[in-house]
Amino acid sequence: NINKPSSSSSSSSTQIRYIDAGANLLDSMYQGTYHSKPRHEPDLDIVLRRAYDKGVHTVISLAGTIKESEELIELIHDLDDNSDSRQEEEEGGEEEKEKVVNAVQVFGTVGVHPTRCAEVFADAVFEEKSATGDDDDDDSAASPSSYIPKTEQQQNEIIQQLIDLALQNNNNDNNNNN
Repeated sequence: NINKPSSSSSSSSTQIRYIDAGANLLDSMYQGTYHSKPRHEPDLDIVLRRAYDKGVHTVISLAGTIKESEELIELIHDLDDNSDSRQEEEEGGEEEKEKVVNAVQVFGTVGVHPTRCAEVFADAVFEEKSATGDDDDDDSAASPSSYIPKTEQQQNEIIQQLIDLALQNNNNDNNNNN
């Protein structure tokens, strides 16, 4: 089957390699949390290893806000650092060293996802609770009733912050590869 990596091949260069171009590696499920409840130990490294073993050699993870962009960059650096330290610590034979070196290469986006624009480029407006006290909703769970767009200057500053974040980390990556 052309869509499935060859399991009989001993060389990964003859296998089809996939790219996951829409991963959300920041999802709390990879830290073992589902619906705000801890369920298991963090397993992102296991998930990435399993993906690599099935032919996914590159992952592009998505960020939807400035904060997520920063978190994603930190995650990618942590994954790179862990991969480097495992490679340095490996004392086994060539076969074992190959297992350590072979890992999913993770890239990330820096930006604002279209579904998150209001969260980043506008200020939320919340309706006041009724004077009768009939609203039983918790304040922390209240949804905004509307949004007021930030000024053009504020929006330009946010965009510049994203550009600076991307350029800074692109430069750091280029310096680390030299």
